Order: sequence, then C-alpha cells, then structure tokens
Amino acid sequence: MPAVILLAAALIQWSDNYWIQHWSSKWAILLAGILLWLSHQMGRRFHWSVGLAFAWTTLRALWVFGFNEYSAWSLTDVLALKSSATYGAISFVLMAVFFLLSKSRDLQSVKLGAAIICVLNSVLIIYQTGMGADPMHRGGFFGNPSMSGSLIAVTLPFLVTSPFWGLTPTPLFAVLCLHASQPLALTAVCFLALAIRDKRSWFLAGYAAVLLAGFALMTQGAEVFSSSGRTDTWRQILTWQRVNASLLVGVGSGLQEVFVPMILNRTTTVFLWAHSEVVRVMLELGVIGVAVYATVAAYAVRAAWNRSDIRAALVCWIGMSLANYPSSMAVHAFMGMALVAMAFTPRESGYRDETGLS
Repeated sequence: MPAVILLAAALIQWSDNYWIQHWSSKWAILLAGILLWLSHQMGRRFHWSVGLAFAWTTLRALWVFGFNEYSAWSLTDVLALKSSATYGAISFVLMAVFFLLSKSRDLQSVKLGAAIICVLNSVLIIYQTGMGADPMHRGGFFGNPSMSGSLIAVTLPFLVTSPFWGLTPTPLFAVLCLHASQPLALTAVCFLALAIRDKRSWFLAGYAAVLLAGFALMTQGAEVFSSSGRTDTWRQILTWQRVNASLLVGVGSGLQEVFVPMILNRTTTVFLWAHSEVVRVMLELGVIGVAVYATVAAYAVRAAWNRSDIRAALVCWIGMSLANYPSSMAVHAFMGMALVAMAFTPRESGYRDETGLS
C-alpha cells in the first residue's frame, strides 16, 4: 500500500511540465534516487508513513529548484529567499538522517537534553520577568513568548519523568509569567496527557489546579483569546492558494517564506510564516502533504501511547503546531523529529527507565 501511494504521488509530480524539464538533468535524477533510497530507509527504520513524508517533502523540494514559475531560483531579486529555501531543504535532510542513524540510547540522551532546555528556558523567562521585561519580550531566545512557552510544554514531560522532577514548579511559574494562552493551555494538556495510565501522576493534581486558577485570572483580559491576526492570515493564504496554485500538491517545499509576505501584502506587520503548520503544509505540500503528515502524527501518538513522557510531549508538539511555526525554528523542529523517532523506536533490550513513569 505505501509503495502504491508513493508511486501515485510520483506520477502527480512528474505530470508537471516544469518538473519534467527539471528531471532532464542527470544530477536531479541522481539526487532524487538518493532521496528515495533515504525515504525507503526511513520507512524501514521508523514507520512507512515517515518514509512517505520524507519522500514527498524532499521531492517537492527538488521541484522548487527547478525551472518553474514558483521556483525560488526564478526570484532573482530576492537572494536571501534563495538561501532560505536552500537552508530549509538541507537542514530537513540532515536532521532526518541524524535520527535515521540514532539508536535508542541516543534518544534517551535527547530526553535529558530536553529536560535541561525546559529548566534553562524557564529560568530565563523568570529572570526577564524579574528584570521588568514586558510579556511580549520574555523568552525571546526560543522565539516569541508563545513559542518559548510552548517549547516549555513540549519539553516538560521529560523533566517531570526525570530524576529532577522536583524542579517542575519552575517551568510552571515561567509559563504563567508569559501571559500567553497557548503555552498555558498546552501545559495543562501536558499534565493531562501524563496522567493517562500513569499511577504515579497523582502529585500533578496540585499543578493542574494552579494552572486552572491562572487561566481563570488570564481570561479577565480579552487579549488572551485574540488570534493576533492568525485566522485572517490563514484565510488569505488558503484563498490565494485555491485561486493561484495547486490544492493537491502545493507550491513546493520551503516556499512559505517566499509567498506568505507576498500574499498578505501588508504595509505594517508582515508575517514571515503562516503561524500554523497545517496551513504551511497545505500551502507547500498540498492536500497530499497534509494527509501524509496527519498519518505520521496519528501513528506516532499510537506508538507512544504506553510511554507517558513521549505521549504527552507529542500531543503538546502537535498542539503547538496548530497555531504556531515550530518547523521554522531549529530547536522546535529538532524536537518534533526527535519525538517521532522516539515514538517509533523501541527500548533497547535490558534498558530500564530510572523513573518508572514512562
């Protein structure tokens, strides 16, 4: 079945006249062959859906650099966007190959690193709050406050299930300092997801109560529920795509930063990103891309269901992706790939989790 889907996707890809012109190059054919081989290895190492997602993303990246009207290379007056598209394609492949070569114990080290990031990010936000920084300028090291707080929620499960779980109040306090609704909601979801099938999670009830109290206080300000222009942005992007591009296959990998500012055409605030991974994937990879990545997410959550930390982190990363841009930030993108790799990687024989929670 996966092979049939991949073949169908390839036929759609080849049906484009510009794509056919590009594939006349022997180097493009060689590179495509390497990418398809890597896709096969991804499918064998993790899950067939992961291999399919890698194949579709990288093949659409090849199309971007072909001779077509939407090609990054055709925008000769925007050199920075050319390098951005190149960086996106190369970084995606390099990160994916890293996890292809990783082993179970390597991923355990990533868990520890995530717990450390959770604590350090939280301490930075608390420090900035103490120094009088306004909420819009807190946690800028990992993106805007919403992205920094969401990263706390994603990495928090690895702190809670680590020997350092006693530091859990630190990220909780940091999230409350951000005055942003998505990180607070994701942190609450994190605790809820940890509690499922976890007999030792009763101590999280107190944290959940504090979260609910904080959320009740935050709802006094209408700006908490403001979309910050996101919904209007999504509507404009999808409307433009329906009229000017393909809904089935999208405009090509990495072209979000090329088209989003152009589509919005704003004179003041310009979003460089779509602020939603669903909308970004729809724009770049079309309905096929959305279906493929949704399949990866569903199978990954299912595979990690009996491991509380990975399950909670995955749910939070998916939640963050609905209204933010984690794939455009290096650490957030790395965590997303790491979580998928963890979900589909069984524990090594004889390995015992120190906490007993996951």
